Order: sequence, then structure tokens, then C-alpha cells
Amino acid sequence: QDASLAGAFGPGADAPCQAGCCNPDRRAGGAWCKIDMNAPENDNDRCKAAAEAQCLDEHLDSHRPSPPISNACTRAGQVCVDPDTAAGSPLDWRCECIAPAAGASTTGGAAVCELDECAATCPTCAEGACAEARPPQVCEDPSSATGDWVCKCPRGMTGSAGQQTAATDCKYTDECKVNARVCEAMGQVCVDQDPAVQGDWMCSCVPPAAGASKEGSPASCVLDECTAACTTCAGGACTQHEQNCKDLSTSPLDLSDWVCVCPPPMMGERQGAAAACEVNECFMNGGANAARCASAGQTCTDPDTTTRGSWMCACVAPQRGSNIGDVAACALDECSVDANNAVCRAAGQVCVDPTPSALARDDWTCACTDADGVVQRAIKAPAVCVTEGWCDGAGKACVAAGQMCVPGATAAAVGSCRCLAPETGADASGGPADCTLDECAAECSTCAGLTCVREEQTCSDPSPSPSSLGDWTCTCAAPAANAAVGAPAVCTADECEANGGVCQQAEQLCVDPNPSAASVGDWYCECHAPRHGRGVAGEAACLLDECVLHAETCTGMAQLCVDEDMQQYGDWRCLCVAPAAGDAVAAPAECTYPPSDECAADAVLKTCRDAGQACVDPTPTAGDWECRCVAPQSGAAGRQARAACALDECAALCATCAQRPGAPANLCAAAA
Repeated sequence: QDASLAGAFGPGADAPCQAGCCNPDRRAGGAWCKIDMNAPENDNDRCKAAAEAQCLDEHLDSHRPSPPISNACTRAGQVCVDPDTAAGSPLDWRCECIAPAAGASTTGGAAVCELDECAATCPTCAEGACAEARPPQVCEDPSSATGDWVCKCPRGMTGSAGQQTAATDCKYTDECKVNARVCEAMGQVCVDQDPAVQGDWMCSCVPPAAGASKEGSPASCVLDECTAACTTCAGGACTQHEQNCKDLSTSPLDLSDWVCVCPPPMMGERQGAAAACEVNECFMNGGANAARCASAGQTCTDPDTTTRGSWMCACVAPQRGSNIGDVAACALDECSVDANNAVCRAAGQVCVDPTPSALARDDWTCACTDADGVVQRAIKAPAVCVTEGWCDGAGKACVAAGQMCVPGATAAAVGSCRCLAPETGADASGGPADCTLDECAAECSTCAGLTCVREEQTCSDPSPSPSSLGDWTCTCAAPAANAAVGAPAVCTADECEANGGVCQQAEQLCVDPNPSAASVGDWYCECHAPRHGRGVAGEAACLLDECVLHAETCTGMAQLCVDEDMQQYGDWRCLCVAPAAGDAVAAPAECTYPPSDECAADAVLKTCRDAGQACVDPTPTAGDWECRCVAPQSGAAGRQARAACALDECAALCATCAQRPGAPANLCAAAA
């Protein structure tokens, strides 16, 4: 080593380096020569090598100059190390950082040293000041300079950083940033009552909806669009027409579903607008008109419920007759009674009621024409007619068919068979006629009469054969549908038959909640589960809250499920409950707790997590950790124990709940 020094000052050395320097050969008795590298004349490679070499003997304390030599290491605040002190060894010295600083050394030069005051132990270091704070905070050292470390609020909290001390104003981030979707899915708004308190967020009804708020789950909100004031509400649409308003569903999610209903005795309703009311005048004024008819043994009917003054009294079969606005003068054709008519028909004779009055009873007769062309009659029995020629022979086939025999022009001529009422048909020469019985037009005990007409329906007889009785049908007038055999039809008008293509094109379901012919404009398109959404009289905007489908993936690990964009698929996340940090897309997150947090202990964390609950350590006080319920469950927190959590499937939002995608806002309320 001495030789290396001598070499540095040996022959050929630059004169400025030797000027003012002592003999560097210590063995020759010379004093140590300190080279001033701040002098411009010494700024050359040889002088630098000589100056740096002076540090190589720091292992030889007896030769260390005093004060210390200013060289490359000491000027950098580092220590010089010579791994091989043997004389003549190569220049293998290096500068090393002085603890607690650390960094990579470089042979023949200064090291790159860094001091992380958050991790190191030193007079200016944090030494756990951040980790031991409440809440536990994050230490950051922005540079290798001393005294510049700060404590920052943990993830999930906000506040000003503490300069070389713990932050004092850390508050939880608005919990609604995480839980808002629980409220928004029910048309509600999320409120974080106190940012300094965790777990106090709640869903609140959005005016004009009203209802009780509830921490950690949707509120019980009601929006009666008949009484509230909103853009989708009825306002005076019904009342200004003296009609009643009814909200089919008072859920804030079901909008524009109010209907105007005609007050009794009027009939009719319409969604979203005033109804076209119909009134059966028989029941007006307490049924006074119906009572008027009944007093005469008649029935009251109103064939046109859209027109005032159209009610009438109608005679009860087999009587006939009607009168608009008052009692009818009833007629009774006793031959329309099947039993009476059958007596005459069996003899091939015509039944005749000479006085078709309800007051003249039992005067009906059977009539026939004898061979002399004289009409013979008998009351309530077949008449005695003498026949000859064709009617006395082959013509008996007419009587056997329930028809009348009509003799030919002469006794020898072939006669014909004629249909008897209520049957109709052309006479047939030489044999029975082809008779028909249209029960919609004829009068008989099995005939329709006014049954269909009174209900503004169409009567048809599909088989007008005398042997096919009671098969007439009433058919609803378009656009209503339905038909009934032998009775008035219950008319419906499913608007999806005309508008279903709008929904089908959007791959949605068409629903007409009230297919009554009087309810128009209430059809809607509805999204297929698990998506949800409804569009009245048009295509729906479908949403999918994936947390309803995948929540158990997160809640099973005591984590929150978040779907921030319900129009995007596959972006739901599991989020750790603060102060734990961590999140993952479509999978459970890896949660980490601050070292000083009691929930960081495996046994404590396991107590809560095994129950699907979140572990929270609210204060620095030992032994105050809690297990808390994770939405959609709710309940009281458990102090050093599991929480008492419950899932109210009537109020919560989940895949098995009454409120779920693809269903009305509440299945029970919708069916009320």
C-alpha cells in the first residue's frame, strides 16, 4: 500500500500535485501529505488517484491523519473499504453507505445510497409512527433526504397527510361510492350519514317517493302516481274527467302504470289517460231503471253503453217485445214454445196463435187444409183434416219429417213438403224439404234471441240443422277477442297481438297487464331475466346487475360485490371492506389489513369470515373488533363475536328475493 502511494508521487508526477506536499514515503520518515482537491491545479487524473488512494489505509488507525482526509467517500458521507490491504494489490477500494442508509457500492467510486425512513431505524425515521396510528396509516418517504417522511390515510379513507407524524383528519371515503348500486337498483339514493363512521350508509327514497330509510339495505319506498307530483304522475288527467285514478304498482321502479277508472255505474279504464267510459243505464240512480222493468216482470238491458237514453225493458222469453226507456208491451206467441209447436209439427200441421198477447193464454191452434181446400183448426191439438191423392199416400213422408204436406194441383198430381216454423227452407216436390233452423234468427226455446245483441256481440249458428240445437255462439267485436257457445262471451283485447312485434324485435317479452277491451295503451315490453327493465308501449332499456347473480362469490368471503356499470357485462368486482384493502374482477379479492389492526390476526378474521361477515377494528382500543353483516344481509354487529345477520327477502335485492331482475319491483305488491 505504501508502494502504491509512492508510485502515485513517484517520478513523472505532475508538479502541481507535489507542490506544497510532503514526501509521501512514510517509511522514509516523511509526514503524510494531504492533497487539496479543491485547488484547480490538482484537478487531474494523477492527483485524483493519489488523493483517493489516501483513504486505503483506514485499517491502519496509527497512520490515519487528523482531521479526516477529504476524499471521494467522506465527501459523499460514506465509508471507504479496502477488501485487500496487501501491499501492491490493485485499486479495489470502494465506498459503502453508512447504516441505516443502503445502496449498491461501486469499486473506485462513491456508492448510490438511499435512506427509506419508513422502513429504517434512525433518529429521523418514522419507526412505526404511521402503522401504530389509529386508523393504521401508510408511511411514504418521497426521497433519500432525511426528515421528509409522511403518514397518509389508508385506502378507503381520505385526509391530509401528516408531516413526520400521524395524520389526524382521516375519514372513510363516502361509502356510497361502493354501495350506491344497492340503492340505485331500487330507484333510491344512497346516503352516507357520517363519513367518520363506517357502516352507517343507508338507502333513501327519492321524492316524490316516500318511505322509511334503512341502513345497509333498500328503503321501503312508495310512489303513488295518482297522488304525487312528478313527470310520470297522473296529475288531474283522471279527476278532471270525474274518473278515479288507480296506481297498479306503487313501486318507484314501476312508472307510468296509473290508470283512469270510470266511477260506478259507468265502466271502463285506460292506462296513462282518461278512459272512454261506458254506462249501463239500468244500474244508474241506484238501479231505478232496472227496478222499473222488474216491476212488470221484464228485464232491463242497455244495448249501447256509450249512448245515454238507450236502456230498455225487454220481455222475458217466451214473450217478445221491448221498449226504450219504459215498460214494454209484451207479446206471447205460444207457438214459439217448443212443446206447443211440436204437437202441431208431429201431425204435419201449422201452429197458430190467433192472439199473441201475454194476457191471452192457451189459445194456440193446429191448422191444416183438407181435400176440399178448407182450413181446419183445433185448439192445443192437431186438427182433423181429410186428405186424398198424393198427401194421403206418398205425402205422408212430409208429416213423418215434421213438415206439412201440400197437395198437388189435382188429386192425381204430385204434391210437395213444406218446412214448418221455426224452420225455414224451400218447398220440395215429391218428398221432404231441406229445412234449416238458424238459432240466431229464429224464435225458439234454444234460440239466441237478443242474448248476443244486448252485449254488442255477433251471433252465429255454425250448424243450422234442426238436429243441432244450442250450438249458437256470441263473438266479441274487434279488436276484442273471444267467443262463447250458448252465452255472451267475455271479451278481451290483448294488445300484444298487435304490438308484440315491437318487443320481439328487441328480444323482449310483451305483456298486457289488463287485456280487457276497455283497457287500452297499457301494454309494455319487459326484459328477459336476469336482465330487468320495462318500457310502457315501447321497447325497454334493459339492465343487468351482475351482483344479484354473483354476490355469493364475494359475500362468501365477507366482501362487497360492486357492479358499477349495469349495461356492461363481466365487470363486477369483489371489494374488501375497509380498512382492509384489495379488489378483484369477477373473483374474490386478496384482502390485506394494517399490521396493528386486530382483524389482521388469523383467529379473529376467521371468526367473521367463516360466517360470511366482515371484520372491522373501529378504534385503537384492544378487544373492540367486530363482525359486521355484508349486504344484502343486515343486522346488529357482533362485539368480538359473529353478527346477528338476517336476509329479508321481501326488502332486499338478491337472486332469490321478491325484488329481483326480470320480475316486478316486488312480486307480492304487484299481485296485491
